[in-house]
Amino acid sequence: MTDAWTMALSETEYERIEDIRPSGDPHTPPLKNGTQAAHIRGVVITARAIVQSLEEVSGDMEVNHDLLLACALCHDLGKPFEFSPANRVRWQRDPAAGGNPSLRHTAYGAHLAINAGLPEAVWHTAFAHDHQGDLIERSLENTMVLWADRAW
Repeated sequence: MTDAWTMALSETEYERIEDIRPSGDPHTPPLKNGTQAAHIRGVVITARAIVQSLEEVSGDMEVNHDLLLACALCHDLGKPFEFSPANRVRWQRDPAAGGNPSLRHTAYGAHLAINAGLPEAVWHTAFAHDHQGDLIERSLENTMVLWADRAW
């Protein structure tokens, strides 16, 4: 996971996750408090709490808790790319050349997760934790991350 985040940041102007604008996408309002890193930590904690609460009532849900943690930690891997000021200027200057943006953070995050050798469930979650996932069947871990991300 560290390699994937290092790769994600190295392709942009960002040196730390905390430097990325803390919002769902570049056009939405930023978080009132906290950083992008706080958002990721919040999604991790919330996804884990959702699963624990459901399991407390319904019994074992067969969620792989380690995989859930990896999925939550990497769900926004593509945000440095989509939020990059240089990329945003290039896309706005000539949307006909490659779109605006050319890829959402979800698709680019899946690309990064695949290239970093992360498990399929992690790149599935990076891609499908947003509305892009509405057209495919989400894994159980992805669904928990999706709900936690929407809560944030």
